Amino acid sequence: MMPARIDEYEELLTNNRIWQGRLKGVGRLPAETLIAMSTTGPGLRAAGVPFDNRKAFPYSSYEEFEFNVPTRTESDCFARYLVRVQEMRESLKIVRQAMDKITDQGAIRSEAPGVVPPQREKMKTEMEALIYHFKIFTEGFSPPPGEVYVPVESPRGELGCFNRQRWVSETSPCAFSWAVFCESAGASSDGEGAVDRRYRGLYRNH
Repeated sequence: MMPARIDEYEELLTNNRIWQGRLKGVGRLPAETLIAMSTTGPGLRAAGVPFDNRKAFPYSSYEEFEFNVPTRTESDCFARYLVRVQEMRESLKIVRQAMDKITDQGAIRSEAPGVVPPQREKMKTEMEALIYHFKIFTEGFSPPPGEVYVPVESPRGELGCFNRQRWVSETSPCAFSWAVFCESAGASSDGEGAVDRRYRGLYRNH
């Protein structure tokens, strides 16, 4: 169903003159500016920079999948749209490969007592499992002291989670880095004078 839907979206929008007129040439930002603002995701890839966390820092077995990182060079809103459409097609390639790897053998959850809640059946027969369940949901779990930052590739770019653990018994909150926060930094420089440049001729005619 999904591949046909993407074809339908492209048939509706990609060659639509109204769609192109609203997006082409709008929101241009050079790659140097985007990098300086720590922009990631489709915004950066539409400027010709092929950065993707799944390729640069593989996680969750992404290194086992074959997929491309779509890029453009125009760095406008239409280029970002084209990158996102192609990324949907690449995502389907990953899904197909992942489905081919699925088997009915092996565990489906990690065996990590004290971190992952035990199976309910074990709680009924094993005292140790019942204790782990109680401690996880009343106290949580405490990672060793230190700092960690883990980024993943979200549809809008890099989504990062930072945590600092000062001592074992401490429960410290996590801080998240959202891709849209960096992208919004370019709104002022991108929008300055844009209305005047785009509609100067229209205003003069009226």
